[in-house]
Amino acid sequence: MFVASSAYVSSLNKQITQQGIHTHPFIATSWQTTNLNHLLVDKNQVHHDIYLQPTFEVNSANTVMELVLLDLGIALLPDIYVDGFIRAGKIQRVLNHLQTDVNNIYYVHAYKNTVPLKIKWFLEFLVKRL
Repeated sequence: MFVASSAYVSSLNKQITQQGIHTHPFIATSWQTTNLNHLLVDKNQVHHDIYLQPTFEVNSANTVMELVLLDLGIALLPDIYVDGFIRAGKIQRVLNHLQTDVNNIYYVHAYKNTVPLKIKWFLEFLVKRL
């Protein structure tokens, strides 16, 4: 989800919009700079392609969050990572109507065709939970 510090959002004269998001400093991880087009989906399952040129590029989500908390701009981070900061009132969601599209998760193991039962159960558990 797109987030910004509460102080950053309150310092603006207007709300952050989908059309104007590119005018705000974008704090990105290095893996978010390989493709500057971010595919998002709204509540009606309509896809939106948002182009964002990073103002800051860092190598970890922790550093992204530190820059967000310093009121330096917006970031695109996973909900599981930002929920605690949102509950604490330190940051808030922007562009609430958009979220990233479903992403695939891949796993690698060294068992070839004879995957141990524990690993199979764990993978089944992950599929159900995610």
